[in-house]
Amino acid sequence: MNQHNISPRWAYHATSKKSLRKIINDGLKPRGQAGDSNWKGQLQSHLEMVYLTAGNTLYYGVEVQADSISVVRINLNQLAADSLYPDEDYLAFPSPLPFGQVPDDELKRRVEIARSQMLNHQGRWNDSLTTHGTCCYRGIIPPTAIDKAIIISKKPKFCSNVVSLVFGHVYQGRVSCSYYQKAKAGLDCINSFLFNEPYDLDVWIKSYDWKPECDPTSGLLRKQVEEELAQLQKQIRVVKLPPPKIGGVSGKNP
Repeated sequence: MNQHNISPRWAYHATSKKSLRKIINDGLKPRGQAGDSNWKGQLQSHLEMVYLTAGNTLYYGVEVQADSISVVRINLNQLAADSLYPDEDYLAFPSPLPFGQVPDDELKRRVEIARSQMLNHQGRWNDSLTTHGTCCYRGIIPPTAIDKAIIISKKPKFCSNVVSLVFGHVYQGRVSCSYYQKAKAGLDCINSFLFNEPYDLDVWIKSYDWKPECDPTSGLLRKQVEEELAQLQKQIRVVKLPPPKIGGVSGKNP
């Protein structure tokens, strides 16, 4: 398959620290091949899919069932574009539905129906990624597509301001593409921070809806976030990857 130019270029996958070395050596495998899941007691993932996010990296990291987590950054241009698929949440909820207004059993029913139809909507993966923030890859994501990897030795707490920035987006508009678009600039800042790249803290803070008692322009709030980021930065370690192999786009349909 020829090289292609995908936008956005990067997507992320969060998992447990213990899984990272195997991922670096063997690639990211779907649950059907990996044999385990990070999502205990919740809706299970599609057996053939690896799930990726363009923005909600820290959210999925905090949800991982482990104390220490790892995040890998994937270069989408190193994947077979015809193996990329939309996330089932994107298919299940095409219009904004505020979180909490749909019963859990109805959410589950819609997601299960969407999952059974995912393979019929391959061409919608980019819209899923850019409007909803997630997509899937069918098959193994090869090590050559992994651009960077980090380990967070101590998972951030749900109650922290930094995590609240992320969970405010997910919980207030879990199935809202419009809310993801509103928060995207801040989510991009979070990813840049995690991978030690430049970001604008003002953009980060102002891109989220806060509770009425929280003023996003407050100097006190900014100071609290800066202190939490300084602590979180101490927990992040960049993992050295082996030299990339020379070749074209990797990955094949199963």
